[in-house]
Amino acid sequence: MAADWFILLPDGEREGPYREGELLDFLSSGELTPDTPCLYVPDNRVATAGEWFQVLEEDGHGEEEAKGQDAPAGAPPSRKRQPWKPAPFPEEKPTAPRRPLPDRVVYRGHPSLLTYWRTGLFAFVLGAGGMLLSTEKQELSAIGLMAALVVLLWGALHRLGQCYLVTTRRVELITGLVARSSRELRHEDIRSLRVDQHGLAGLAGIGTITFSATGGHEEDVVFTDVRGPARIKDLVRKIQERITGAA
Repeated sequence: MAADWFILLPDGEREGPYREGELLDFLSSGELTPDTPCLYVPDNRVATAGEWFQVLEEDGHGEEEAKGQDAPAGAPPSRKRQPWKPAPFPEEKPTAPRRPLPDRVVYRGHPSLLTYWRTGLFAFVLGAGGMLLSTEKQELSAIGLMAALVVLLWGALHRLGQCYLVTTRRVELITGLVARSSRELRHEDIRSLRVDQHGLAGLAGIGTITFSATGGHEEDVVFTDVRGPARIKDLVRKIQERITGAA
């Protein structure tokens, strides 16, 4: 349907064009009074909104005769109106549904190498001891070196068996190399974050961060001996704020 109506303003300007249904919306909401003059473009005639439109109200049988003044000569042909639902105003646009954030890894880590200094020291003692005793028995040197390598290999496997993940949806702790298990918390379920840094490791920027949902240890996800735990905490807080803002 063409937009054939203009609202004539007191200052001589006109507002529009509008469709018939839009003017009915204005009348029902009170934004347009019945005594406001309106211009019907096809006939170039002016009459008040109350004269142009005789709004029929629906009774219990679904019909009722129009009441009020007769429409001016030259008005569009009258017709019985059905109950209608107000159309949205032109400036209103349906908002697109928000898409969830893609599940993307933003942090992947393991326990810091500096926390395995005892393992390295033990391997050094074994290797050095084998070298010192090789003067008495040549095979002790090889035994010492092999033992040192076994200790270093154990430390490397232990470190790789602790994987810490922060994605755009969750934090996750994965343990094990062959038989793997995991524990995770969604960002919106995290209620508290605790960072612990102690001793020389704390001075070196190494600590433990605990993500808790209800305060119970059963549901905690703990990143142990990670470098920069405060930075990881800030990263998780920013993701939580983004999720809250997108909800």
